[in-house]
Amino acid sequence: MLRKNPTFTIIAVLTLALGIGANSAIFSVVHAVLLQPLPYKNPAELLYLSGLNRQNGATGVSMSYTKFTQIREQTRTLEPPAAFYVATFSLITGREPEAVSGIRISQNLFSLFGVSPILGRDFRAEEEVP
Repeated sequence: MLRKNPTFTIIAVLTLALGIGANSAIFSVVHAVLLQPLPYKNPAELLYLSGLNRQNGATGVSMSYTKFTQIREQTRTLEPPAAFYVATFSLITGREPEAVSGIRISQNLFSLFGVSPILGRDFRAEEEVP
């Protein structure tokens, strides 16, 4: 029957191939993003804290460094918290300054994730001064 109608056969085979390929691709993404554990030390124990702007109701607002140090000093039941802050910096290499994106981090961020630098050393507490 498939030999008698080659157009139908080609369409059926292409439809099956597209369906199997799409199913495989979606499962690969879901498996990598949702089902695999995060590649950090104790990923179930990680928390993300952010601020709330009461004036306009915005959530996910960056916390001030002062507030972070207060939380770090008062925390007794958790690992020492670490902080990161996405910022724009001015890089001056020639005549014109250039805006570059970067991240400011606290000195213990890498150790919190259970990683260490391949070359060099980790940050020290005295380097965290704003």
